[in-house]
Amino acid sequence: MCKFHDPDDLNYKSLRLKILAAIRSIEKANHPKKLTLSEQLKWISTYLNDPQYHIDELAELTGEKEDGSCEWLINRPAFRVWLNLPSTGNEAELPDIWNVKRSPKLFWLSGKPGTGKSMAAAHVIQYMEDNNLDCIFYFFKYGDKTKSSICNLLCSFAFQLARINTDVRQMLLDMAQNCERLNFNKPREMLESLFNPQILREKLHATYYCVIDALDECDAHSTLISLLSELAKRLPLKIFMTSRLISTIGRDLLKQSLPVFVEQMKLEDSLGDIERYLNRRTNSLPIDDESSREDLVAQILQKSNGCFLWTTLVFNLLKEAHGFGAIKACLNLVPVEMNELLFLDGLFVL
Repeated sequence: MCKFHDPDDLNYKSLRLKILAAIRSIEKANHPKKLTLSEQLKWISTYLNDPQYHIDELAELTGEKEDGSCEWLINRPAFRVWLNLPSTGNEAELPDIWNVKRSPKLFWLSGKPGTGKSMAAAHVIQYMEDNNLDCIFYFFKYGDKTKSSICNLLCSFAFQLARINTDVRQMLLDMAQNCERLNFNKPREMLESLFNPQILREKLHATYYCVIDALDECDAHSTLISLLSELAKRLPLKIFMTSRLISTIGRDLLKQSLPVFVEQMKLEDSLGDIERYLNRRTNSLPIDDESSREDLVAQILQKSNGCFLWTTLVFNLLKEAHGFGAIKACLNLVPVEMNELLFLDGLFVL
């Protein structure tokens, strides 16, 4: 620069501008444009192999649920204790708490197939969201590789945490931009990579609630129970799970030395929700008087034996009948056994 005699020299000005441009270019390379929230989540989603975020399944379940359905669960003493809700004065009805050494972080709701466990899980998620509680969730589905693996659940949980927690989002974004390797075939390695307690303990400042539906449809539920229990021990997480009543799940939970509430769906729980479902939908059937409609609802309830899936399939068949007589005749012919009904409905069951 000392070669120029005057700052007003045109050659000096030209060179100066070029040097400034080069400096700005270097600064821009070293300090890239700050990503928008949408761009950050896109980075993380790609890094996590586009994890399943079951918002559509949740919307479908909540859309089918009637007002007042599943309130039996929110009012259950065990659930209220697990969620730290005010007492209803029915603590005497609390079930046995397995491994009770401290406040339970796990809640296992079991029930027969088709009785509305997924609806109950969706209701819990909706309740959390309505009360501004941080909630992440996953719906397992047997036979669908994208919805039955532990690694997919862990990736989905990590992505959902990134959506609601700035610190977790930045941690995962750094991992993505640094190209840190994830092993999508080894759940324990995935757990240690995404949920390292030494890192996350400083980033999760409040309790986070995890809702897992159809635990029994996971391709390795024993391994999952072990991993979830480790997470619950290390981090401020509370975990709600639904499944069929399977003895191996019970034994696996008992092995973890972690307090767990164990509840079973009762017949009256399912029947109450089924009655609400029918009371609204039977108005669309060609029935002239209220008494006949009430008799039909009572007959369907009695034959359902608390099976919500059976009820929905039967109602779909009844909608095709023309006139009340045809409806009654159709209902009398409908089998109570699920497999026979599924064949009748045009589905194939192994």
